[in-house]
Amino acid sequence: MGEIEENPADAGFALFVGGGPRASRLPSPDPRRQNPSMSPVQSLIDDLLLILRSGDHDTSWTRYESVGQLIAELERLRARGDDAAAEVRRLCLPTGVIDEIAVSSGWSEAWLRLTTGKHRDVLSPQHG
Repeated sequence: MGEIEENPADAGFALFVGGGPRASRLPSPDPRRQNPSMSPVQSLIDDLLLILRSGDHDTSWTRYESVGQLIAELERLRARGDDAAAEVRRLCLPTGVIDEIAVSSGWSEAWLRLTTGKHRDVLSPQHG
């Protein structure tokens, strides 16, 4: 399996997932975009949007016909902030939409690091 390099500014986000033909370089969150008034749910969605906008992703195991449809839903949920926490958690469940896309698109290790690191509290049922 490939190497995972950490972004020193954000130890929970893998920049590179190597190994195999589907290896991909994932974008690093831009710390300048971090708004102190942004909710934790919005931060998670921003990281997801950054990844989803970075290239082609396989949605064949989801209800979405395209990544564009998922991006539109995430943007709608982002506008609701923490009120959308339950819906965002549902999308992020193991074998849920985001997990399926991450696995089939080659960025499951990066996804795992986000869910067990930076966004662990947001994805907890106790959040919000």
